Amino acid sequence: PKFDRYVTLEQRKSILHDLDTIAHWVEITGKPRYSRDRDDDKFIGTAIAGQAEVLISGDSPNSLLFLNAV
Repeated sequence: PKFDRYVTLEQRKSILHDLDTIAHWVEITGKPRYSRDRDDDKFIGTAIAGQAEVLISGDSPNSLLFLNAV
């Protein structure tokens, strides 16, 4: 529903198809706590499971500094 006013259903299907061909899918098990902001945990967990080298965030620089230990 969030994208309905921006792209058609066919465009969304095409985007998802293209994404599926280049994405590295990972499985997150459990619900570990990484961040003070629980909404961020799914992104941090995905980055860890996918062995990401970087994590780009819109949070303030100080809010993610403690993640060096993860």
